[in-house]
Amino acid sequence: QVSQNELDWFHQDSEAQMKKWQQEKKENRENLKALKGTAKKHSDTNERYLKTIDEKKKQYNATLNTFLET
Repeated sequence: QVSQNELDWFHQDSEAQMKKWQQEKKENRENLKALKGTAKKHSDTNERYLKTIDEKKKQYNATLNTFLET
């Protein structure tokens, strides 16, 4: 009888722990998804800035060359 009670308690504890871990896993998965989205946004923004910088650099060089020729 005592062993059965202990086994039942162990089962209850292990089920509670498993539910807790599953909830943590779900939360971690959601956080990871959000972080990936944020990283993607930052990466896209960085690409746009790099393109803009490259275009401005070309414009600057063209203007500089025109000025030097003048």
